[in-house]
Amino acid sequence: MQINNFSILIHHSGCWDSSEPLPCESTWNIPLHILEEEMLPPIARKQPGRPPSNDRKKEFNEEKYKSKVTCSKCGTSGHNKKTCLKFTYHN
Repeated sequence: MQINNFSILIHHSGCWDSSEPLPCESTWNIPLHILEEEMLPPIARKQPGRPPSNDRKKEFNEEKYKSKVTCSKCGTSGHNKKTCLKFTYHN
């Protein structure tokens, strides 16, 4: 325990004295060429991985949008041309 307490005291003595609070921002002396320089945000790079989906999150009880199936042969809805009974030919 004595060695541990000693190392903690040495650590704290090195940390506490090194940081001092900054003065008030109104008292800072900033050179004019730095004040006139325009600061731009960094260039955004494309992140690795799959991009996030832009779809809106559905609520718990919200139903999914279902598209109506229409037949390309007869034009009615509810079936496709494979199951169309209107233009089937039986031999």
